[in-house]
Amino acid sequence: MTPTAAEVFETAKALPREERAELTQELLRTLGTADVSDEARLAALRDAVDAAEASIEAGRFDRVPTDGLRGYIRQISQDAAEIAATKTA
Repeated sequence: MTPTAAEVFETAKALPREERAELTQELLRTLGTADVSDEARLAALRDAVDAAEASIEAGRFDRVPTDGLRGYIRQISQDAAEIAATKTA
């Protein structure tokens, strides 16, 4: 992360929860690909959340060390984007 991005991130973390959520949604919209509809991305996200909730309730989940969290989130985000892309192909 560049120093400017790190500064923006630190500032954003200080925002109230609702504003952080809104900012996150807006930033995620800028990462979307033109060939995958918002509806497909939302459906993939809902599917992933449903699957995660079921896994947690069943006691199946991965513990991720704090220092590996950013990479883990990046990977599951890429996986979700690939799944959404295949569903619209």
